[in-house]
Amino acid sequence: GSLSWEANTYSASQIVNENKVLDEEGDSASTTQLIVSTPGGVACLVPATQTVVALAADEGEEMWRVALNGAAKYDALVAAPDQPDELWAVGTDANGKPALVAVNAATGTAGSVHVASSAALKPYVVSGGGLHALSADGTKLVSLNAKTGSTKTRALPSGGAHELVKDGAAGTSGLVAVRQADGTVSVLDASFKAAELKVLFSTANGAHAAVSSEVCSDGKGAPCAVAVYEASENSATVKVAADGGKVVATLQVGESFALATAGAPLSCHLAAHLRKDGGVTYRAVVVSEGGEVAMVHESGVVWQRDESLAPAK
Repeated sequence: GSLSWEANTYSASQIVNENKVLDEEGDSASTTQLIVSTPGGVACLVPATQTVVALAADEGEEMWRVALNGAAKYDALVAAPDQPDELWAVGTDANGKPALVAVNAATGTAGSVHVASSAALKPYVVSGGGLHALSADGTKLVSLNAKTGSTKTRALPSGGAHELVKDGAAGTSGLVAVRQADGTVSVLDASFKAAELKVLFSTANGAHAAVSSEVCSDGKGAPCAVAVYEASENSATVKVAADGGKVVATLQVGESFALATAGAPLSCHLAAHLRKDGGVTYRAVVVSEGGEVAMVHESGVVWQRDESLAPAK
């Protein structure tokens, strides 16, 4: 829910509400992620002052505060995918290069600022041990290692990509989804250890797709997965790639979710559940433009509804 208190360090024209900074009229000034849960509270990035403040969950008391290095302008705060006690402030330097600084979630101690060796396009996504972005010409993936500060630039498959899919990044090793100009979505294993990007799967030619990522924690920070809800003229599926570079499940949504009957995919929400035997099972809720909603499991469609009279979001 919304935060019920306000830190006394914010200006009178700003309040923090969920993951948005609102101006005094209540209009959204930013929809970038600004708030991250921490042990005992939340940490908030205040773009106007380039400060990260940690506030206690009970009363909103300030636990720590850190002013970020002026080498870049930071506009997002995220939890590090592979370090549960670390936050990353993400931004861009004056030359258009992605920048990242790690902040200890317990103490507020900030590390060194790491800046990529070349300019890149937004959106930036975090996955594995760092930050990923498209090169200025859209033909390469620029990956900034959060620990070493080194940059790895690798060629994208099929001649490049139109954009990174913001909801298609997950994993401690590094899963990233890219969308090409023709709408094709590819899920890549972008592990920092790999010299080249590995394509785990791509949507079929002419198919429409919606993408979702999910982190299912077993106390060890794993597993993580990216799902792609893909619909062609006569069929629909949800493909799931898991951390470690494997396609682990293909969920059959059925002919009633094909483009011809249900319209293009609108959204996909993946849930990963740990079984008692230590394995993982996947379920997904999918929504089509035509208002069809379904829960699908590895064994098939669990339930299905037509919400066309009351559009589902």
